[in-house]
Amino acid sequence: MTSRSEPNGGLDAPATAVAPFGPIPASFSPKTPRFGPELASFAAGAQELMIPNEATLKGRILWGALVRPLRSALCYNAPMQMTQTRSALADAIFPGQGLLRDAALVAGFALLVALFAQIAVRLPFTPVPITGQTLAVLLTGGALGANRGAASLALYAAMGAFLPVFAPGSAALEGQTFHFILPWQGTGDFVWNLPTGGYIVGFIGAAWVVGRLAERGWDRSWRVLAAMLAGNAALYVPGLLWLWRDLSIDWATALDWGLWPFVAGDLAKLYAASLALPAAWALVGRKGRG
Repeated sequence: MTSRSEPNGGLDAPATAVAPFGPIPASFSPKTPRFGPELASFAAGAQELMIPNEATLKGRILWGALVRPLRSALCYNAPMQMTQTRSALADAIFPGQGLLRDAALVAGFALLVALFAQIAVRLPFTPVPITGQTLAVLLTGGALGANRGAASLALYAAMGAFLPVFAPGSAALEGQTFHFILPWQGTGDFVWNLPTGGYIVGFIGAAWVVGRLAERGWDRSWRVLAAMLAGNAALYVPGLLWLWRDLSIDWATALDWGLWPFVAGDLAKLYAASLALPAAWALVGRKGRG
């Protein structure tokens, strides 16, 4: 066995002696970018994706806000549950475990949203009616938590392809200003065929956001109002983008049709939901002490 002295503790050893995966090519230079063609191709593709057409924009919204949350919701009892700090309101009211119980809660709240969708006020200058859906969506997220809340609204969106569970359209509300549930005048279609489909997709993200914050205890304190505001924002982003692309209108018109007329009503519904959740927790706590 022979020994070899290494000057400076081996720092001056040639590259072939210290390279862990074999000799370093002599042509390599840290200043020379590698994989240049691949990176250039990736950058070109990314630049194309930044200017979406109508189909890719809708597809992206559907995948990001519909398919992925639903896929996560189907695995509700997986790692997500490990990060929850508190139970959801529905678990306190309906204690127990199991897939059947969760499926019943998901389906029940989807029907609740469908019911509230039939409380509608027609606005003659926009295809988007004022409905009670927003209140039901926020309550669904707060009561079920993130994954089951998103699953419930994803189920609602899927139901609309086969059943008239969406809010009444402008034609159904023709000649009337206010409609309250009966006679049932709901609409049904695939969400991508509706100019208001973005709001329906946004319901899923809104329920997830509110549910996630509720799982952190925001639904039991003054922070519930902030949770509801965050959920409302998650609802309007895809809704306005969808309306803008589907009707080929400018941003000012999209805001005039899809945001400004609903601010006052949504603030009222948001406030009602922020009162309902802490009140429900208070009743649950009082029942537990009794």
